[in-house]
Amino acid sequence: MNFIRRYHWAQGSYIVEGSVIYPLLFFIICIICSLAVTLYHEIEDDDLSTKVEEVWIVKQFYQYDMADELLGEIKND
Repeated sequence: MNFIRRYHWAQGSYIVEGSVIYPLLFFIICIICSLAVTLYHEIEDDDLSTKVEEVWIVKQFYQYDMADELLGEIKND
C-alpha cells in the first residue's frame, strides 16, 4: 500500500504529457503539410514558366529561321 501512495503522482503524468505532446505533434505535422503544399505550388509555377519560356524560344527560332530563308531568297535573286 505504501508503494501505491509513493508513486501515485505517476498515474496522471502520462495523461498530462499526452495532452501536451499530441496537439504539439499534430500542429507540427499540419505545418509541414502546409509547407509541402506551398513548395509544390511554387515548383508547379516554375515548371509552367519554364515551359512558356521554352515555347517562346522555339517560336523565336522559327522566326529567325524564316527570316534567314527570306534573306537567302532575296540574296539569290
